[in-house]
Amino acid sequence: MGVTSTPQDQQDLKLFLTQNNHWNLSTIQAFGNSGFILPNNTVFQLINSLIEDIVYLENINFEFYLEAWNTIINNSLILVKTDFKKSKLLLARIKELSYTEPYLSITVKVNFLELLIHYREDGNSEPIKRFLESAKVLGIPNLYNDLLSGWALLKLNS
Repeated sequence: MGVTSTPQDQQDLKLFLTQNNHWNLSTIQAFGNSGFILPNNTVFQLINSLIEDIVYLENINFEFYLEAWNTIINNSLILVKTDFKKSKLLLARIKELSYTEPYLSITVKVNFLELLIHYREDGNSEPIKRFLESAKVLGIPNLYNDLLSGWALLKLNS
């Protein structure tokens, strides 16, 4: 059973997500939980908007900042599968951003996103398998499971 939404539902959600000058925890989480029901162009626009607000979020609240990064990366993963060109544009933009060393999970997820994009281009899954194996060795099960979920999403119906 798939999730369906009407164009009006999608428009209402987009209005909710863009009604404030800055993203907040409720809008970040709403976008994080609904990117898969929105049109690719809307997802792309919202990710770009969230990227524009990332420095503000980092200065406001650590939780908002990490949640924003997870939302950016997870919705970018959706675009790797559904709109490859836009996912490549986002990766380039993401890689221009700076984030501090303590955010290891962000670094790992951005590197993994890049591997998924390379996989879509050349079909070689070996670098992904090695990366997943390395992540497993790190002994951080939640991070490993997040990466594995991203890999499964891309392989689904490929």
